Amino acid sequence: MIKENDYLNTIADQCLSKAKKLGSTEASVFVVNSVSENVNIRNRKLDGSTRSENLGITLTTYIGKKKSSISSSNLSEKNLDNLINRCVESTKITPEDELNSLADKELYFNGDKNLDLYDETISSAVSKNFPFISIFFSIYCDDNTLRAKFFGTLNNNI
Repeated sequence: MIKENDYLNTIADQCLSKAKKLGSTEASVFVVNSVSENVNIRNRKLDGSTRSENLGITLTTYIGKKKSSISSSNLSEKNLDNLINRCVESTKITPEDELNSLADKELYFNGDKNLDLYDETISSAVSKNFPFISIFFSIYCDDNTLRAKFFGTLNNNI
């Protein structure tokens, strides 16, 4: 189940705030929520299908030129607190590297968020080569978040 943007943003904000309070000079967080579906076809018949869901976080903290990263798929409040504490503590004992830091803000991308990733030729090629499959796939940006949706139908009566 895809989580709402507000939920994911709240988790990211909590991680960044707590990392700063614990002494991190810079921090970045990557929260991912994805769903993957695979359909296997053999001899024009459904052979099997799988579905996987992923909800996880990667936190990177910096103290000066020291850096540490940690990841988890357990987003409970207790685990996130432990995760943030461990990440900041490990940053403190990591050796310094003069190249460790986040990019300067003036280097961030500020352009058009419309990535125009939908390719009409994919659905026509799939329809031509596999007439028993209908696929609707869309990727769009909304509130600076990339989302992907996949819908598929299979007609195995052919």
